Amino acid sequence: MSNQNKTESIATNTLLIPDIPPCFYGCDDAMLLIHDAFAAFGPLFKFVQMKGFRRLMLIFQETAHAMKAKKALDRHYIIWKERQPFPEIITFTKEKDEDKWKDYEFLEIRVYYGQHFAIHVDPALNSLQVPQFERNLLISPPGLPFDGWEQIAEDPPNQAVLGSDLMAAAVISDYELDDDELHLEPKTPVIKKKPVKTPSKFTIVCSKGSEQPEHLPSITVQDWDGHIRVELDGEVEDAKRKKTAPVHFVPTAMPPSRS
Repeated sequence: MSNQNKTESIATNTLLIPDIPPCFYGCDDAMLLIHDAFAAFGPLFKFVQMKGFRRLMLIFQETAHAMKAKKALDRHYIIWKERQPFPEIITFTKEKDEDKWKDYEFLEIRVYYGQHFAIHVDPALNSLQVPQFERNLLISPPGLPFDGWEQIAEDPPNQAVLGSDLMAAAVISDYELDDDELHLEPKTPVIKKKPVKTPSKFTIVCSKGSEQPEHLPSITVQDWDGHIRVELDGEVEDAKRKKTAPVHFVPTAMPPSRS
């Protein structure tokens, strides 16, 4: 049929150039010539060399740039001559002047649209999301539901590392251990004859950068290791407890192996 409608491919930001000679791969002059010719129409996101398929894939950041490059560079020619170890690249031209370049070879560049490549992708779309629970599985329904009873919706699990209230308190505090924020209690002896160290305590008040510090959380640290028994029982009982010999258990003898 003479009036057949030609199928047109959908424009994307990816261009494919097939039938690239194997000797072009690894040749910097050949690849830079093609790269610079297409990059003149817009910034390239990726320039992929697929030697196994003998094709190049060029991904533009904008689809409009790919459309302009395909329209301008399709059916152009690369004039080259085979050398060792890499070919000699002469120029990239639109005209095929065989009389002028009779001792050289012509590589026709055909440009096609490839599959669209998404550049700016939301990372959440590529990750497994927490399912949405429509009913609360932790609370059983009544034995005989009354009229109008409905299952309550379950709260979603916490997706953050820390709770929002703790994170807000940490941002508001932003404290530093200054002289007015660190309060140490003086050590007082418990027994008059021989002074005994009492536990030390200091309080950190998260009051920096706030107009109402009394409503902010505070942290109190008190050291009780090794002092509580001395205060309750006295120094004499504590000394007796330390001198008490540890109990040694006699291991049980093994039964005879032969009868």
